[in-house]
Amino acid sequence: MRLPFWYINPIVSLIAPTAPTNKEIPLKSSNLEAKIQNSTVSIKYSQTFVNSEENPLECLYKFPADPYFSVTGMHITLEDREIDAVIMEKEEAKELYDDAVAAGHTAAKINYDENIPEIIELAIGAIQKGKVKIDVYMVAKCDVIKHGFYSFIFPVNFIPRYDPTRTTLDQPKVGGDRIPGNFSCSITVEASAAISDLSVSHKGMTFVQSEDGKQVTVKLEKAKDVLAKDIVVSYSTETIRQPSISLHACDKYQDEVAAHISFIPRVSDEHGVEDSEETKEEQPTELNDVDDKDDPDVASGEFIFILDRSGSMGGTRITTAIEALSLFIQSLPSDCKFNIVSFGGKFEFMYKTSQKYEKKAIDQTLTKLKYFKANMGGTNMLDPIVAITSLKHNYKYPRNVFILTDGAISNTDTVVNKIKEYNYCTRVHTFGIGSGASAYLVKETAKAGLGTSAMIPDNDPKIKEKIIQALKMASKPAFTDIKVDWKENNGALDFQCPRAPVSRYIYEEESLDIYAIFKKSALVESELELCFFNTFTQSKDSIVLKVDPALTITSQDDSVFKLAAKENLVHYKRTTDPEEIANTTSSSLALSLKYSVLSDQTAFFGKIKNKEKSTLEMKTITIPIRKMRDFAILQRPGSGMYRGRIGGIMRKCGGMARGSRQMDTMMLSKAECAAPIKGMMVNSAASLFTMSNAIKGSAAPEMRARKAVKKSSKANEKCKSEKEVKEKFESRDLMRHVEELGVDDEDECDIMAESTQSCVIPTADYQKVVSFQEPQGYFKALPSKYKDLVAASIPEELKAIISDEKMIAFIWTTIVALYVLEKDYQASKGEWTMIAKKAKTFLKKNGIKDFKQFANF
Repeated sequence: MRLPFWYINPIVSLIAPTAPTNKEIPLKSSNLEAKIQNSTVSIKYSQTFVNSEENPLECLYKFPADPYFSVTGMHITLEDREIDAVIMEKEEAKELYDDAVAAGHTAAKINYDENIPEIIELAIGAIQKGKVKIDVYMVAKCDVIKHGFYSFIFPVNFIPRYDPTRTTLDQPKVGGDRIPGNFSCSITVEASAAISDLSVSHKGMTFVQSEDGKQVTVKLEKAKDVLAKDIVVSYSTETIRQPSISLHACDKYQDEVAAHISFIPRVSDEHGVEDSEETKEEQPTELNDVDDKDDPDVASGEFIFILDRSGSMGGTRITTAIEALSLFIQSLPSDCKFNIVSFGGKFEFMYKTSQKYEKKAIDQTLTKLKYFKANMGGTNMLDPIVAITSLKHNYKYPRNVFILTDGAISNTDTVVNKIKEYNYCTRVHTFGIGSGASAYLVKETAKAGLGTSAMIPDNDPKIKEKIIQALKMASKPAFTDIKVDWKENNGALDFQCPRAPVSRYIYEEESLDIYAIFKKSALVESELELCFFNTFTQSKDSIVLKVDPALTITSQDDSVFKLAAKENLVHYKRTTDPEEIANTTSSSLALSLKYSVLSDQTAFFGKIKNKEKSTLEMKTITIPIRKMRDFAILQRPGSGMYRGRIGGIMRKCGGMARGSRQMDTMMLSKAECAAPIKGMMVNSAASLFTMSNAIKGSAAPEMRARKAVKKSSKANEKCKSEKEVKEKFESRDLMRHVEELGVDDEDECDIMAESTQSCVIPTADYQKVVSFQEPQGYFKALPSKYKDLVAASIPEELKAIISDEKMIAFIWTTIVALYVLEKDYQASKGEWTMIAKKAKTFLKKNGIKDFKQFANF
């Protein structure tokens, strides 16, 4: 689960940027309380400030929101007086707030920004002199960032921390390695089975486990010297992957029951919950460091590569990109579909429709790539994104889009919003090459697309490894076309999310969460059938679970109700169902008000009447938020890959792996969990926990920003509307679709002269071997230098498994090819790893689980 970074960055002081007296409201303390129940998290985050001024103050915050959490309440304490906010329509809350502040009463309001839906506004008006405590309540889901572990991540340090010795907020101190103010946290984990493994992020954290092993409370007492890195608690149980359903009742909703189906799907049992001791000692820090055992299978999909061919990509950049793209094509899984889109000031598809992964199409593509030049003008990314998202998607081939660019654009937010709109069926992975690439563009597009991202320096020798690693994560088996048949309880169902037509694809090792609300009086004991399509087996599967109303958990905790409401609000924004679209506004408003979940139509408001109105003028303090845009970020090694929803090198949620950096990790062994835990083990291993959601930012890399090399934005400013682009795209030949954008002469100066000669692509030695691989994954032959190995006697054990003489020849040659790659080209494994995985998958489907048992040369 990823919380928005604005909750965690405790600003040292709230200083009016233009206040000549330099008065402050210093942060005195902050406290995090969280309760994790299986994969559901309820959160209370508190910050205490002190107003030392005589004048009443109004504090205005604007914070980036996050689509994966829900604001469910707010409580303000002013000395001995309290505000308990109530949810209502946004306009009504605004009027009440303005009237209360004008009358001298202390009031608070929180809502989404009118113009920017990604921003949340929090206003506290008429604050009297004294202590101010702000409590924000939220609900969220855990992430799966490590195989078989649910993780709660509280990012303490994304936006820059401010130095209290500076006079205004316009002079931020970037970096810093400590959280200002006293900080404490208490995180309780309640699992349905004994907790077998536990890891935390900070030294000084203590824990206590219950006698039955099902509950652990992790605490960090008030401290003035807490490292500014993510607060992370991850746990696992023996049954964490098993599908389960829980039923919940709450007094607030008399005749309702909330249901939550959850499990962590996977195709095979070849990678277990536990990490090996070696893995515990050193978690991967780069994409290519992830071992094959972490994702043993590859599956079908649709893979579209978007290549920036603007003028600035000229020289070594385009040559390197083409080389990496050629390897990308060769490494695609068998039985997939693929296409390539080029863009600059215009865009064009290589093929009208994505091609089946067959030898003719592969050879034709590799030949065309040799003639690619950086000759397409400016950098207009929106048009190809609109065109791709308008394509019909096939649940049998989940779509992954890979973008490689070296520049910045003027309409990043428009591109990001378009990607986010379709991320339930299209994942986006973005790579920025060179110092001029916009880190904000690269990371935000990947975040919105639930994919991975990387900033790649010029002449980086590992560019191919990074792109192949992203492909490796994107080609994991996926579970699509997810549906639930509630059998006898279909008539009692109020709503369920996710549901068609916008059910999200779930990749192996992601958490699958389905929420539903039922009429309590109509709910009966029955079964449900969870149906989905498995892209690895290319077949439909189902799981049967029992629904027993007698096992309903009754409590005051309504977190599952609120998460169900939040998922339904997201559904209303994306649905393509005409009837739902017609009722979206009224349905969303009613849902938000009923379950007290903040939406773009509602706000939380509360006020306290003051006995006397101050005669002094109220001062307004605005807290600016610095977004990571218009900067190129130079990162140290190990900070490269960012995952969509949460940053990081890799993400184990959504099939994407999430990244790592050095941190202190406490691991709780299974043996220690058998009885109440009396001690803990702390090591200094690199962990899978890093960076912040809105790119999991500064909990990980120390960044130094410098202005990006600005490309002309005139072309972008002249972009046609999305509607126009889409209409032209649908009505014209894709192969010839070129949207001219009026590139200026100064842009033309950057464009390389077009040549009819092909690019000279350097060839690595191992490519002579992989060039013999067939699309299905097997090898028909190998270079002549390996003829003796191929001619060696086929082991009798292998003949006993494979009876077909023609097939056994292919299988034997494939085993030899894998042996050669492992033996002679180990240094380039990061580049040919997908070639090998494709071969291993072919062998596995023919009954060969481990090729090494037959490679006794």
